[in-house]
Amino acid sequence: TMEERMNVAVEHIKLMIGYKGEYTGVMEARKHLAWYIQGQKGAAAAREKVNRASNINELQNIVDEYLQNF
Repeated sequence: TMEERMNVAVEHIKLMIGYKGEYTGVMEARKHLAWYIQGQKGAAAAREKVNRASNINELQNIVDEYLQNF
């Protein structure tokens, strides 16, 4: 399900941030998160938001909002 996919995405992001630090982890996570939602309803709008995110909290909020609207 999309909820499972996004849970994996968030865990992936947290691991990247833990390994690379918040700045680099978030910058790389933006690309990966776009892959997780590719081809899904509302993906283009979510990608725009993801690509402007600058910290883990913003990414988490985007994921939460995306799931609510999915």
